[in-house]
Amino acid sequence: MRFLSFLLSGTLLLSLAACATQPLESNRLKPAAPVNALTSRMALRILREHGAEKRIGVVVLNPDGTPIQSVRSWVRYDAERLEMQDLTIEDGRFVLFAPGERTIDASQGLLKLGAAVREPLRDREVLVASFTVRRKGKGTDAPNILTFYDWRAEGEGHTAVLSVRGGTAMNTLRAPASLAL
Repeated sequence: MRFLSFLLSGTLLLSLAACATQPLESNRLKPAAPVNALTSRMALRILREHGAEKRIGVVVLNPDGTPIQSVRSWVRYDAERLEMQDLTIEDGRFVLFAPGERTIDASQGLLKLGAAVREPLRDREVLVASFTVRRKGKGTDAPNILTFYDWRAEGEGHTAVLSVRGGTAMNTLRAPASLAL
């Protein structure tokens, strides 16, 4: 059973890594998730605030208790107006990471997170990771926006919550909302 779980997690990580490049037809997640299968949500939640600095959490909301095998969350930010640092995995069950997807890339203005668990989670709410955001300089009064990058219903994008059903990885994530700071 442990070997099957490890093999399944490895397959999911390979799927996540394949999505990082232009996917070949054979690498696509199939079938595309029907709209009623998109039952989970992902949110950016302010956990703490201290002046220009905020601690933000990446939260998965899973009201139906669907088994979650992996989470991919890329967050876009304006690197000229914001400094992002201290990416921390908050839930220790996420122990498998896609290559290059546990980092903050200031040159692209992206937080990249791709993580999987050994055993599927059925939690209704999971705080997957957190990070610190700080405004650079005085700036304008215009809000700074954090957005989930490249969500696609079929799960091929850079933001997804994957569940395995009948040996097939399927996205369960609805289109996520942005966070204005």
